[in-house]
Amino acid sequence: LWVVSPRACTYALFEITHLSMRHGFSKATGIGFGMLASQLCSDFAAPELGRSLGEMSLVVQEKCGESFFRAAVSFVYYNHTAYWFEHLMWGRDEIIRAFHTGMQDGNTQWASYAINHYCFRPLLAGASLALAKADFDRLAPAITNLDKRDANDYFQLPRQTVANLVGPARDPLSLDGDYFDEKTVMKWVLEEENHGTLSLIYFCRLFLACIFGRNDLAMEAVEFAEEHITETRSQYQSFLGNFLCGFALIQ
Repeated sequence: LWVVSPRACTYALFEITHLSMRHGFSKATGIGFGMLASQLCSDFAAPELGRSLGEMSLVVQEKCGESFFRAAVSFVYYNHTAYWFEHLMWGRDEIIRAFHTGMQDGNTQWASYAINHYCFRPLLAGASLALAKADFDRLAPAITNLDKRDANDYFQLPRQTVANLVGPARDPLSLDGDYFDEKTVMKWVLEEENHGTLSLIYFCRLFLACIFGRNDLAMEAVEFAEEHITETRSQYQSFLGNFLCGFALIQ
């Protein structure tokens, strides 16, 4: 629902919160609070309210949440919510801990989200490329062992972006390289309307184009990405939206 219909997702999260406050907390209340907290920050420009609800989600999850949701609740707070009011590198240890928790609890989907964002965070934060590359290389076997196509693409795409920046690359502006095959991935994400992966592809395209001074390619990425960034809600989409606004201003 988060990906397919963001508006319906927002309604559902408000309803979960309403029912929990009216009838008492359930095993799923923590994740409901956590995801709504993220949307309060991104969609409703209410980071303080989002922060309060996000912190509550951690407490509720610890007290009465289903163990299967532990990784999800922790990941959503430290990855999707906290960066609205903390430095991007803050909470990174908790994000990788969410990966290990997810693997322990059998929640491999959220474990894959955690490992992907943990590795990509240094790039988004402007930290050392060497740190980002080392993390990608060290954790690549773990993401491969999960055997999840979308998770692997989410991991290898920013890994290819980092590799292009570290160099040498055949074409530093191309996302076709040792780790990522853009042509193949684009075919399936367009067929399946996977807006999240599309947003990340064009975020990386835009990022590389700006770094290497190719405003023409950056504008191409902007024009294509506009129809996809409103279709889902996550850290990547929030960053891409802010990036597009900033790029429009400097043009």
